[in-house]
Amino acid sequence: MVLASQEKERAKQKGEKFSAKLYLIRKLYERGYKREEVEALFKFIDWVLQLSDEDEELIGEEIKQLEEVKKMPYVTSVERIGIKKGLQQGLQQGLQRGLLEDSREMILEALDERFGEAPFFVSDAVNRIEDRDVLKLIHRRAIRCASLEEFEQALNGQR
Repeated sequence: MVLASQEKERAKQKGEKFSAKLYLIRKLYERGYKREEVEALFKFIDWVLQLSDEDEELIGEEIKQLEEVKKMPYVTSVERIGIKKGLQQGLQQGLQRGLLEDSREMILEALDERFGEAPFFVSDAVNRIEDRDVLKLIHRRAIRCASLEEFEQALNGQR
């Protein structure tokens, strides 16, 4: 911890946080600490020496190489698989949210184009719909209905 604090100060003066962080991480592996100790010290170093996302990725690659050489994984393969699955699920959920938002926006744009700005309660009702199939159906109705009132009736029938 003392070494990490000293390296932080040295790095701050010279603008070399990346080099300091890499140096400290290498020392963790070289000294043969137990896994729990490496994790705790790594978290502390990570907190003390915060880098840009790009630099953190480079540090991650360096750690991976150190693990291969030392055969001392900081993160187990099971944990890596879990992390990868979690990232994939997060991306899927993000894409799904984006598709829902796009669908809602298209409905409201169709209504605005055809009937002028939709009342708040209509846009609020559309924005609360979480089912993409329902949004598709409502979008078709927004295009086909003869009036905003007819659309409101259709919208009320969907909820």
